[in-house]
Amino acid sequence: MTVVDGFGSEPHPELQPEVRIVRYEPRGMSNVPFSGMLRARRRMHEVVSELEPDIIHAHTARRYAWHAALAGFHPYVVSVWGSDVLLPFPSWRSRLLTRVALHNADLVTAVTPQTREAAIGRGARSGRTVEIHHGVDTELFRPGDVPEDTRRRLGIGNEPFVFSPRALRPIYNHETVVEAAARVSGTHRLVVTSAGADPEYRARVERLAASRLGQDRLVVVSVSSEADLAALYRAADVVISAALSDSFPLTIQEAMASGTPVVAGDLPPIRAVFGTLAPAALAPVTDPVAIGAALRHAIELGASERRELGERLRAYVHEHADWREHMTRMEEHYRRLAMRG
Repeated sequence: MTVVDGFGSEPHPELQPEVRIVRYEPRGMSNVPFSGMLRARRRMHEVVSELEPDIIHAHTARRYAWHAALAGFHPYVVSVWGSDVLLPFPSWRSRLLTRVALHNADLVTAVTPQTREAAIGRGARSGRTVEIHHGVDTELFRPGDVPEDTRRRLGIGNEPFVFSPRALRPIYNHETVVEAAARVSGTHRLVVTSAGADPEYRARVERLAASRLGQDRLVVVSVSSEADLAALYRAADVVISAALSDSFPLTIQEAMASGTPVVAGDLPPIRAVFGTLAPAALAPVTDPVAIGAALRHAIELGASERRELGERLRAYVHEHADWREHMTRMEEHYRRLAMRG
């Protein structure tokens, strides 16, 4: 497998050594309209000619999908992730490029029925658009105790905490999360990760947390492996996600597989699951009072209620979002596309 990137993305720290990374520079210095796209087209042609791939797979419907389409190569696949098709486009140009990229794709994958319909509304062909989850490794993300040395290394100790695994970026709405946490008993800390943080937004959240939660109640941890992330899910009393726009995020699914109670923003793709599975977990994304009440409810669950809820959440992931099952399905699609050429 080769990963092609023209936007400076950092590779995952656990990326397998056999995965090759190819960098390219798609942007020129000219301000002439569409000159950047022409340069990108030329560079993608060069990259594809060198690599001679069987399939191109672009993740997210915007710039990566645009460049996949510009390569002029088939078959290519686009996976939409959520906000890339759910949020408004900043310009007519981005709207047009996305429509062309989705319409011409040989396969489009989406993680929920809602995002599938949104992708079709943005130009994808219904007969070429399927629902496939990214999938959760239920052997790694599972219930269990967290060793004391792991807690110490991650800086979480033995105090109870609420874990917000989303990146410190405006779309993930941590300011509302902080306000909600301030309405819950002060015995719980709020733990977030430093991965992918926007420096200015992180500083703003840290200032707000110092004011509303008190010193040292917000803990920013560095997660260097999937095993560390799994340990945080297992150790947390509650996992919270209150993104302003979302599909059915992998972070929520990982928490569910870990058997940990979840509080989630009441967005359509999430409501479709939690509306019957755990309705008390839902709260409007911009309402810190409601989110705080949902947090309090989850924190105050009795041992048997917590265990029963955890079993129900994990069973859902096993049935609907198991990593091995969905990657097998994706591989079957790859084989069919490659055989078609």
